Amino acid sequence: QPEQSVSWDAGLDQWLFRDALRFSVTYFETRLEDLILFQGFAGPYFNGGDGITRGIETELEIQVLDHGVLGASYTFLRTRVTDLDEPGSAPTLELHEEFIRRPTHSGRAYAGWHVADAWGAFVDVSIVGSCEDSTFTTFPAVREKNDGYIKTDVSAFWVILPGLRAWARVDNVLDVHYHEVIGYQGPHANALVGLE
Repeated sequence: QPEQSVSWDAGLDQWLFRDALRFSVTYFETRLEDLILFQGFAGPYFNGGDGITRGIETELEIQVLDHGVLGASYTFLRTRVTDLDEPGSAPTLELHEEFIRRPTHSGRAYAGWHVADAWGAFVDVSIVGSCEDSTFTTFPAVREKNDGYIKTDVSAFWVILPGLRAWARVDNVLDVHYHEVIGYQGPHANALVGLE
């Protein structure tokens, strides 16, 4: 049967100093029931556990003069398996332990300068903490640590004519080696350009 969840959140989003600074903070929580689990590489699939995720998201953004923006955000996440019908039946779930692939700490920092109808340039830095994961290459599957990483993306645009602009973006500009999922290499530095 389908998994079930109940979620709620509460927060504050406030502009200050004549809209020059924005601060937000949000608490969120999700309770999960009848988690769909599987045994082995091909199943069978079954409902067999409950869990909870909760955390806090914060963000601070500052407007610089009329064209610039500086900002940063941070997320603190805790997860926990609260019940398992058959402990050991789903090797990557452990009672009272965290879910895999859910980093406790993550965030980003960004900066940009934008002149309307002229040009703009932006830098975005993503920061992801370490977490528990599994390659699922053994039976039973075992947990292992997936290291965190810091990835930087840059982008820019130029207005060529009214209604036509060129843009360019370089993802992972520092060519950081990282794994969003352990065992799968994240994309190397890559560039995209276009017109719109």
